[in-house]
Amino acid sequence: MRLRTTILSILLCLLDGQISLAQNVWCISTTNLDAENYYGATVANGMIGIKSSLQPLQTEHMIMAGAYDKYGRGNVDNILMVINFMNVVLVVDKDTISLSNISHYQQSVHFKEGYFSGSFDVSDKLHLEYQIYALRHLPYCALMNITISPLKDIPIHFIHEHNSSEALKELKIRHSELIEGNTHLKLLSSDTESKTGKIKVCATSIILAGDDKVYQKGKDYHVSIVGACVTSAHHSDPANEAERLAIFTALEKIPILTHGRNCG
Repeated sequence: MRLRTTILSILLCLLDGQISLAQNVWCISTTNLDAENYYGATVANGMIGIKSSLQPLQTEHMIMAGAYDKYGRGNVDNILMVINFMNVVLVVDKDTISLSNISHYQQSVHFKEGYFSGSFDVSDKLHLEYQIYALRHLPYCALMNITISPLKDIPIHFIHEHNSSEALKELKIRHSELIEGNTHLKLLSSDTESKTGKIKVCATSIILAGDDKVYQKGKDYHVSIVGACVTSAHHSDPANEAERLAIFTALEKIPILTHGRNCG
């Protein structure tokens, strides 16, 4: 009896190993991205929630716990859709990247690590992969990592955007720079209010290594966007706090950010 139990245990272990090798049970991926039947995945860290978009290098919207106001449905407070500060428009060889000019597009949601990702090809010009994180150890902050693998020498231009939501008034955009020793950061900031004026919403983000230049074949290039969003429901000076958090995040090393968010 003991021998049969031991053999059964060994067989079950082997079967479990085969299943693990065959598929990652913590990850769901799809290449069947249909605009009419697309429902984005959401990642969150307890403060910021980020919903994926069908569009490459975009997020559909962000929400923030603890910020509520009246908009949309009914005469009750709803959780606030805040400034969407992680969107990137990519221009490759003067062509703006969209669903219409990419191929082999795949999106995945990684449940164990808590992020979503995408990858696609731009004809015979490049392969690109990206990951979007809500940073667990920095609850107002988010991170997008982009890896570009050119298939030929190609000029690439990054346009970093902030977008409002149906819950907010029009954004006021600010550009500033931080120059301190060898540190040179270009900050994109935006301020607005909820539709009723009850809550002030502020965001700051920074693109790292996203220089406009000719990207060379045979090299992998890494670009990151870090940022933070803060409201007056959380802080008495949300504009200053969002800027401070974005700068702090930008000064951290990317491996530290991704490692730190997986701890705890």
